[in-house]
Amino acid sequence: YIIIITSRTKFVKFDIGVRKMNINYLKFILIKRNLSIYKLSKLSGINDGRLNQIINNKTKSPQIQTVVKIAKALELTDAEFAELCDYNVN
Repeated sequence: YIIIITSRTKFVKFDIGVRKMNINYLKFILIKRNLSIYKLSKLSGINDGRLNQIINNKTKSPQIQTVVKIAKALELTDAEFAELCDYNVN
């Protein structure tokens, strides 16, 4: 899958079909924002059991739709989304 995210001044392209999600970064964001898996579940519309599987690394590569739902629920910036997808944007 290829996703193109646009911002005001640039286009950022990610090929997230190749890499896995950065679970540690997701955990960091949840802690930083004082959000539980249950709260993220309510914000994203993703079942909390499914989120538990992702966070406990029982799902190696979540579907792109799942990653996008998480990113939207957390209102991630382009750079934060790239980090969540385990990409570095320079």
